Amino acid sequence: PEGFLIARIAGKDLQDCYSGAVSVATGKRQGQGKYVYPNRAFSYEGGYADGKKTGEGRFTIAGHSYYEGSFENDEIEGVGRQVYDNGSLYEGDFHLGEKHGRGTFTDTVKRERYSGEFRGNARHGRGLLVLEDAGISDEGEFRANKICGQGRLEPPSGVVYEGVFAEDPD
Repeated sequence: PEGFLIARIAGKDLQDCYSGAVSVATGKRQGQGKYVYPNRAFSYEGGYADGKKTGEGRFTIAGHSYYEGSFENDEIEGVGRQVYDNGSLYEGDFHLGEKHGRGTFTDTVKRERYSGEFRGNARHGRGLLVLEDAGISDEGEFRANKICGQGRLEPPSGVVYEGVFAEDPD
């Protein structure tokens, strides 16, 4: 596009790290590009505005996970999905890089699935937790990953508990 230069930037901070569009006027990353961090464990490919990750992109942490979705002002922000190397998956809202808002997290290691509200990477608010191996589902209010307040517990015995949870029933 007019006013942009597709280039490979070489310099003290970015040597061999970034390839993509750069604003001719500001010299900052602008448009589509790929940045591989100097430690090579992290990489980002996607949109840039004024030198910051903005719009849709993919952020990868080698040996851990990758995130695909929205970025704003250099932060993971908005709707996206995080896929972990062990097969676990979170799809939903993010705020400042954390699970925050509504989403679904499927943990393949613990064999559990939670759909509901998150705050600061924790189950927090209204949600449904299904423990696949135990055949248990907890539906209700969660605070800091624990069920509390009004809820419903359905164990495989068929006896359903519905009421107020003072703390997590584990």
